[in-house]
Amino acid sequence: METSYHENYTKQLQRLLNAVIKSHRKYLKASDQIESQEFKDQFRRYTNERSQIIAELKDAIHKLGGQTQDTADAEAAVNHSDHAKTDGKKDQSVLEALRASEQETLDIYDEVLQGSILEEFDLKTLIMSQRLIINEAYTELDKRYFELFKLSQPY
Repeated sequence: METSYHENYTKQLQRLLNAVIKSHRKYLKASDQIESQEFKDQFRRYTNERSQIIAELKDAIHKLGGQTQDTADAEAAVNHSDHAKTDGKKDQSVLEALRASEQETLDIYDEVLQGSILEEFDLKTLIMSQRLIINEAYTELDKRYFELFKLSQPY
């Protein structure tokens, strides 16, 4: 790989890293907001998955000679996130915010996967496996959100 590719790959990996850090922080925050112990346990699992992905992305960036940055953008995104409503639909509101956040993360993964990073097999494999983990979480959140949504609807 040429140096310019290394720089581009590093930038793309840093972009993914920022998105996953944001996701990690949102799950931590959601764990404090959610009422259901079952959801708290689920979010703890997702937080652990994000921690692993963060470590993998940092390792990949370092292998390319780059430096990782825990940018203010990720922190600002969490601080400006939607706050859960305080009515009886609090869990549903938290899930809705997390679904939106995970969709944003998946969109970033999709954008990165459309670029030249696909030419590097090891990075492509890493990113695709991470995307699968995030997509599984999104799918579960989506399912759980709509289960709560149905329960909250009058018949």
